[in-house]
Amino acid sequence: MDSPLINITAQNWHWTRLIRLLKNGKIRRENRAEVPLPEEVPLPVDDLIARVKSFSQQGKLIQSQDRIIVALSGGPDSVFLLDALKELQEEFELRLSALHINHLLRQEESERDEQFCRELCNRWNTPLEVYRVRVREYSRAMRMGIEEGARKLRYHIYSREC
Repeated sequence: MDSPLINITAQNWHWTRLIRLLKNGKIRRENRAEVPLPEEVPLPVDDLIARVKSFSQQGKLIQSQDRIIVALSGGPDSVFLLDALKELQEEFELRLSALHINHLLRQEESERDEQFCRELCNRWNTPLEVYRVRVREYSRAMRMGIEEGARKLRYHIYSREC
């Protein structure tokens, strides 16, 4: 039996390709339908967004004039979520923004992810708040693992922003 949730991992190939094209400036959000889908991906992007809308309405997850903050990592799942919500923003009068947390763990890759999020939100005219947290130092000082430290810092930021 199919889950009512949209299985984003089945769409990873498409979104990974889309993000690569966005990062390289070869495609704009308005032209995302031009990115070819592989045969094994059953739903076009617009159908996925329609399913997000339907699921959100059925579960009363989105109400008119809601304030929604997308935790934007720069990966395919969070970019898809932001894209889908941008599509629904006008209809639901959403106050949409994004939040990116740079954990400063992967040096250049972390910087590229942050820059991508900044450029994406700038292009999509979406307010973005960026936090840079020193997870290694925090985790060491608190005598905990890096994953636990990163999670605690993220949750602290989310609780402040939301």
